[in-house]
Amino acid sequence: MNNIITFLNQGVKSTLNSMALALLSCHEIKDDNGQVAGYRAEVLPLSDSSRYVKRDGEIVDGPNALHSFNVIVNSTDIPENKGMIQGIKLINPRFVSAFATSQLNGTFATIGTTLVCDNIVLPNTQQPKRGDR
Repeated sequence: MNNIITFLNQGVKSTLNSMALALLSCHEIKDDNGQVAGYRAEVLPLSDSSRYVKRDGEIVDGPNALHSFNVIVNSTDIPENKGMIQGIKLINPRFVSAFATSQLNGTFATIGTTLVCDNIVLPNTQQPKRGDR
């Protein structure tokens, strides 16, 4: 996530609904027995119609546009994507962790998050295929 301010202000579902999302890539996540338990998807907001106002009055439009982020998808229906798939929707997205890291004697911390969803819905022209790898 490039900027989590809009997620904090508007909530996860509302903020993601204000974005046009594209699926860039998928990578299997396997359990201890080698079975596919889900996948990690790289998602790119092509456009972001959300905004926020900084303390000094500066208005920031589309803070997450064109900054990709990863989502852990709790589904074994892994899409076979051959390139970017535009117009995807995340089903039941939620943050499951937030953490900060900083440098020794540093002034700022980097905030990290883990975003999870139940599935990704592709546009009508493409449907996920059962991951039987």
